[in-house]
Amino acid sequence: MSRTTQFVGLTTAASSFTDTLEALDRYVGAQGMFGEDIELGRWRDPYGNSYTEVVQDDPWSSGPCIFTCLEMRWANKDSPSPPSKEALGTLRSWLTGLCDGSTITSVVTADKMLALLDACLETRLFEWTIDPTLRDKAEWDYDRGAYWI
Repeated sequence: MSRTTQFVGLTTAASSFTDTLEALDRYVGAQGMFGEDIELGRWRDPYGNSYTEVVQDDPWSSGPCIFTCLEMRWANKDSPSPPSKEALGTLRSWLTGLCDGSTITSVVTADKMLALLDACLETRLFEWTIDPTLRDKAEWDYDRGAYWI
């Protein structure tokens, strides 16, 4: 078997979902094993929420197998916008200076609080799952959104 990049991309459900959205553009979101550019997509729904295809995992099977999912950035006008990455950086600096890595409460550390804030910015959708029942069948199943490599 020759070595090559295997771009798997989105699950069937994710592809069907993006078909209902407005396509915005394509961007270089990954590189193959020989440095080749891999373009990924961006979309928007009627409510202004944006969806960006991102690399979820790239396990090796005679070359990288690139699995992607969608990251959603909320734009709901009825709820507050999530903080920008710059605001999170400022907050990280402030918390680090204030706490110096020590515990804020008996349970929550500055790092845990920042991880929670980072998670509020984006939501991942249509992620692939690892499924050992595929062992003797195939390396991935688009319809089930599962792989075993």
